[in-house]
Amino acid sequence: MVNRPQPFFLEFNPCAPGQEVRLFGRQLNSNRYQPAARFWLVGKQDRQPRPVPWVYKYDYQAHLNDQLPYEMRLVIPTGVPEGDYDLWVYNGAGGEYGFGGPLAVTVRKPVPRPVTRFDVTKHGAKGDGHTDDTSAIEAAIQAAAKAAGGQVYLPLGKYRISHPLRLLPGVDLVGADRDWSHLVATEDFRGEFPTEPLPGYAEDWGPYFRRANAAPMVWAVSQSTIADLTLQGSQNTHWCVLVMRQGGVARDVTVTRCRVINPRAVLMMPGKWQDNGAGLGSIGPLERVEFSHCEVTAVTGMGNIGGPVRHCRTLFNTYHPPNGPLGHFRHGLVARRGVRGGGQPL
Repeated sequence: MVNRPQPFFLEFNPCAPGQEVRLFGRQLNSNRYQPAARFWLVGKQDRQPRPVPWVYKYDYQAHLNDQLPYEMRLVIPTGVPEGDYDLWVYNGAGGEYGFGGPLAVTVRKPVPRPVTRFDVTKHGAKGDGHTDDTSAIEAAIQAAAKAAGGQVYLPLGKYRISHPLRLLPGVDLVGADRDWSHLVATEDFRGEFPTEPLPGYAEDWGPYFRRANAAPMVWAVSQSTIADLTLQGSQNTHWCVLVMRQGGVARDVTVTRCRVINPRAVLMMPGKWQDNGAGLGSIGPLERVEFSHCEVTAVTGMGNIGGPVRHCRTLFNTYHPPNGPLGHFRHGLVARRGVRGGGQPL
């Protein structure tokens, strides 16, 4: 009985059909190298068991095996009806005594948010790879904000910007596909880091970033999604995407299915802060922030600076450090453990 699994809680509850979630607990798998865990959802009304897939392919390479007894990734089956369930865990040992649970789970389909699309080309963007489209994209962002939220859409093309795009709350930035829609920072890209105080330990970093003329290509605050884009930085972009809310908590931001490339790289001087380019970053307190299914090429692939985080995750991301194997150890707080698909919490 000492090896019986003990599920503690799910990362998200309620869950949606098809949603990827993490399960935390003790002794979730009895074998570190030959995974044998099994999971079932049992309806509280019909008492019918439904097998739950375990996401194995991307999560558990040799260097992540130490996580197996304490954290598992599951996918709520797409065909599961809405309702209340018991989640049972079997860790591969103990016969009929090897079951742990139940853990109460509610399955509920999300209510879709009505989305109005604002095409940047209707606001004057050219997407020809030569014209500065910053003003046109900003006009689309303002129009979406005035309409109480919407989707700023970048169709096929290469859109050049010369200073940061600040996504207002409720505004999404979406392309047709990351192979087709490109957002490119110009070589003379300019933008100071925000001068307002930052909560938590980030207050110590603000002056440094301002001295470095650091700026993100896209700055998201809350209730925004950035998806299906390639973001190409320059030597003047410290981040391609930054999630941060000045003096508060950044909430409900998702960056997904993007290709992120930041060539910025500055040598670290003895006794000085290391100044390098980052792909995806966040500063200060966060809640429900997700970086998922992104391909990141940068000296620092992903990182969080200062402040507490809650219900945040990285999932199924791929990193390509430009400086070889040494770059695997420079991915900041969230991706330090894995190079491919680490799925590490922020």
